[in-house]
Amino acid sequence: MCLSGSEIPGWFNYQSTGSSLEIQLHPYWWTNKWMGFAFCIEFGFHEPPSDVSTISCDLHACISPDEDLFLGRSTVQISKDIDITSDQLWFNYMPRSSLTCLDKWEASNHLKVTFFSDQLRVKHCGFRAIYSRDVDELVLCSRPFQNLGLPIYDKVDKRKRTLVEHNESGDPDNETPSKRQRTLVVPEMKIRRKNPE
Repeated sequence: MCLSGSEIPGWFNYQSTGSSLEIQLHPYWWTNKWMGFAFCIEFGFHEPPSDVSTISCDLHACISPDEDLFLGRSTVQISKDIDITSDQLWFNYMPRSSLTCLDKWEASNHLKVTFFSDQLRVKHCGFRAIYSRDVDELVLCSRPFQNLGLPIYDKVDKRKRTLVEHNESGDPDNETPSKRQRTLVVPEMKIRRKNPE
């Protein structure tokens, strides 16, 4: 989801200036209550915008000093038809079920998050690990933003199978959580909007 704004909420407890950040999670972060990762970036548009502008987020785990393990990618495509006159915030959620190689990086608490785009400029980024205790707050706070009508398309890519394939696999244990996870994109926050210049 994209909203007009220029300040990443403090709820994202890992933040960095620029388009990447490295995260050292606490030693016991991996539990059965861990549900995925949420992130937010502030970005601006280059002039003139292309027909479709794309931003992607790559997530890697550092499993040794010289080896990074690819975990997943999330991408948003934004149409130039949107009348954007200020910086924007992109919020998204990468559910645990969409990430690859879970058996290989459980012991790692060092993550690398990279945002990239040819058409857009990433100014700041934020990140947070999501646990089951966060779900009710996230769902409640996302409701006012579900019908903004912005022509954007979010997807999460996997190397072996996509999140869509996972959700359509017919696994009854995953059906309800996956439906819930699609709404977990906006935390409780206050967004400061820039005044038009």
